[in-house]
Amino acid sequence: LGGNEFPILSTSELLARPDAIEIVQSDASGPDGCGYLCGSLDEMNPTYFSRRWRGSEAADHSTAQELAALLDRVRAKPKTDTLVVWVSDSASAVFCINKGRGKEDKTRAMVEMILNECDRKGFQIVGLWVPRESNRFADFLSHLATTMDRDSVEGRAAELGGDARFDPEQPLPRSPGKAFALNPGAVPFV
Repeated sequence: LGGNEFPILSTSELLARPDAIEIVQSDASGPDGCGYLCGSLDEMNPTYFSRRWRGSEAADHSTAQELAALLDRVRAKPKTDTLVVWVSDSASAVFCINKGRGKEDKTRAMVEMILNECDRKGFQIVGLWVPRESNRFADFLSHLATTMDRDSVEGRAAELGGDARFDPEQPLPRSPGKAFALNPGAVPFV
């Protein structure tokens, strides 16, 4: 292959190279910030990142906020020949990435920055929409830095907790002082 082409992924290729696909599941919250969870298809302890909004980002349109979380990951991602599957509960942001453009000036500029970074680092990206109910852990991460009173926080999912399992039927804690726990084998990658 000569450049940014990505071969059709066969089962044998994925078995030989499970890191060929990276899943990035992200979310943004209007008042607090954004966060994401990322790892390969077989990752049992994915990386997480959460940050507060900077400057005027809190006032941005929700689509631009959702794209900000993806832009954070794309900028942090090393040069690689992987396919990134971005999972988001924002249909408009997913549409922007898959279409390669945005309607508003800010959104259009962010899509351009994301795609330019993908080209520069040699990986492809495709967006996948999920219902909000299927994106609850990423929603939790979008509040985590603010809840912890930090500008940003990152690490491995297993560092977030102890023996309790993530229960998708229960609300995730968001207030300081409340304990939260997570079994890394139960991280809800879509």
